[in-house]
Formats: sequence, structure tokens, C-alpha cells
Amino acid sequence: MLNTHQLSISQAARVANISRSHLYNKYIHSGRISVSETMNGTKYIDASEVARVFNKSKAHETLSKPHPDFIKDALTKLKKENEQLQASNEKLKFSLMLIDNEVTKQSKREEFLQKTVVALTHRLTNENTGKNTPRKQVQSGLITRLIRWLV
Repeated sequence: MLNTHQLSISQAARVANISRSHLYNKYIHSGRISVSETMNGTKYIDASEVARVFNKSKAHETLSKPHPDFIKDALTKLKKENEQLQASNEKLKFSLMLIDNEVTKQSKREEFLQKTVVALTHRLTNENTGKNTPRKQVQSGLITRLIRWLV
């Protein structure tokens, strides 16, 4: 793809306001304008060459204006990137929703376990308010195991 200061042969002819064949016959073949080639073999004339030979300010304007194909390619690339970002954004939103649901479940489970521990502790302390009997020691061992199991 040609950049903004490279003109195709047709573009150079339009800027010079002459036909393509006239540009070739009178200017290119005689060596008055040099033609270069891109890596992929596309021939181009530098806009400054056209301005030098034809003294056209229009060639200088071409330097400052992006090539229409360049704009089209850039817009296409931006649209693709935008679509990819939107898809990525949707995936992230879905993942965040799943994580939020999991956090809510874990919070409810933790609240339930805390209430269960408080209720069991309350039952044990109300049941045996007397001396530390062997039964109370067995129950406290059960509570310890229950708490370990729940956590």
C-alpha cells in the first residue's frame, strides 16, 4: 500500500493533468521523473517529483492528505478492533456476574454457619450450667469437631 507521499502512476497523471500514456512517454521514459517500486512491486512516483516537474501545488496537498485506501483500511481495522473489544467486554461481564453469584453464595453459607455455631453454643451452655461434667466435655468435643467439619 502506498503512503501519503507516494502517488500511483494514475494519480500522478491526474495531479499533473495529463494522460497516463503522455506521462510515461514524455516524462518517465525520458528520465525527467523517476519511478520507484514498493516491496510488493507496485510502481509509484514521489509527490515531490510531480511538484518539482509540474510545479503543481496539488501534489503538495497530496502529501498532507491521507490516501483514501489508507483511510478505508484504517477504518476497517478500527471496526475489527472495536468488535473484538466488545466481545471481550461481554466475556468479562459474564465472568464478573458468575463471580458475584459465587461470592453471594459463599456469604450466605458463612452466615448460616455462624448462626449454627452460635445456636449450638447457646444450647450447650443452657443445657449444662453446672459443673464441668464428663458429658459436657464430650459435648464440647463434638462441637469442636462439628465446627471443624463446617469450616
